Amino acid sequence: MRRSPLAVEEWNAQLSLMTGMAAAATMLDGGVGILRTMPAPFPDTLEHFRMQVGALGCPWPADQPYG
Repeated sequence: MRRSPLAVEEWNAQLSLMTGMAAAATMLDGGVGILRTMPAPFPDTLEHFRMQVGALGCPWPADQPYG
């Protein structure tokens, strides 16, 4: 069953993202650490995902980028 996230879950996601961005900036400034990155998805993977979310009733506009 699909449900909307609770407000506290949204806050947690934003705090986690903000913490990761601050940690990355600190490591870059200090020239130390390991930053994990992900390669861009393949175009056919994105198209498949667009079709899936559209089928779930959440169309993803073609002009809206991934990420």
